[in-house]
Amino acid sequence: MKKALLVVFTIWALSALSQGEMTLPMMEHVYQSTYYNPAAVPDHKVSIGLPGISSLKFGLINTGFQPLGGFDKQNGVSVFNIDKFIRTMPNNNYLHFGGQVDLFHLRVKWRNSFVSFDAGNITEINMNIPKALFPLMTLDWADPATEQGRSFDLSSFNLRMLSYNHYSFGLNKMLRNFNIGARINLLQGLVSAVGSSDNTRIDVSTDAIALNGSASAYTSGISNATSAQFSAVDLATQFSNLGASADLGITYKFREKLFLGASANNIGFIDWKSNIENTKFYQEQTKGPFQGINAFPQILRGDTSANSSIMDSVANYFSTGSDSSIKRQSYRTWLIPRVYANVTYKITKKLSVTAMVKFEKYIEWRYAMMLGAQYKVGRVLSLTASTTYQYGNFTLGAGLMLKPGPFQFYIVTDNIPTTFYPLKVNGATYTVPLDLKMVNIRVGMNLVFGRIFDPRKQALNFK
Repeated sequence: MKKALLVVFTIWALSALSQGEMTLPMMEHVYQSTYYNPAAVPDHKVSIGLPGISSLKFGLINTGFQPLGGFDKQNGVSVFNIDKFIRTMPNNNYLHFGGQVDLFHLRVKWRNSFVSFDAGNITEINMNIPKALFPLMTLDWADPATEQGRSFDLSSFNLRMLSYNHYSFGLNKMLRNFNIGARINLLQGLVSAVGSSDNTRIDVSTDAIALNGSASAYTSGISNATSAQFSAVDLATQFSNLGASADLGITYKFREKLFLGASANNIGFIDWKSNIENTKFYQEQTKGPFQGINAFPQILRGDTSANSSIMDSVANYFSTGSDSSIKRQSYRTWLIPRVYANVTYKITKKLSVTAMVKFEKYIEWRYAMMLGAQYKVGRVLSLTASTTYQYGNFTLGAGLMLKPGPFQFYIVTDNIPTTFYPLKVNGATYTVPLDLKMVNIRVGMNLVFGRIFDPRKQALNFK
């Protein structure tokens, strides 16, 4: 039980950090806002980003692992109950971990347009985890109503890990009442791992375990990335896994102080062809159901002393069903598309408010809504605040931009913890935000030069 709790809290701690960014798109004076809307209107003619310091972003999404829902009151004391924790989960739990590092960017104003080039790395892990996986992993195999074995539906399980570099060319055209932007991205795939369930179901009875369906794992570059003979330079200079994507955006001046915007990002794919190691797992039908567990009655009674040997024997049995027919087969992964729509009203020259909605597609469509405000003190300082509704939670966000001379420092997050709970572990008490489902943060510094003085040459003037 202690090990199970450690795993649960470790997963939650990692997955309590982030979502797709909602506050950053409002900070149009920061170059990185163009990642979400290529039609963003900047304040300066030139923006330069240097390797490693221009932008660092970390984030995760967690829709199911909320420890606060697993606590029960016992004699006035909150006690963690792993069974209740699992029961309060949704049937499908979405987990995302991602990081982004900018390597370089350059944006220059040219006539009534901005042209740009940027490069960076994106690494992310996305998982759709069915609720049934957790009682299976914790050996809770007895149906509470019948005290017989259970059936575990794992058909919705999906795992996707991608690490790739992007090399992007952008154009932002300013017209009379419109601003239109586009980015074309060349994608260089580095490492990939994709796992999926093919209608997989595991049936457990008092004398057998049967695997119905199959599971597939597609990988590229994993053995290279973990090899001592294969350096990071080797990985970064191989161009066998190529892809392309596009980002599109538009801003429309509907009234003197009212602006409408929309954008679509991550419309593209990567083809994986290098260092392929694919496997398909299934139960060999000639063997029939697995009958190698003699300790099943003990499991039904809650005795898990033989867990390690049991799980080892199960793993060895089912791994013999590997299918080598897809071992070297290349494959394609599509990026997770995102669509944004927003309305901005400029109350004064310094103060504006924005309402935004985002749609994102991974396994199923998910949405988020944001309401925010921004106060700008010239081009020296801007303060941004937001509240976002996503995955059944409201969160608070904030952004700060400070520009002493040509140095533009910024930090932005969508998720500021507001409620903390005492948690006692091995006699020590920690104060932690047990109800968080997401947190993210982006921080960096750009070099900016040249103010845009003439409002007639900037149709969508935010000054």
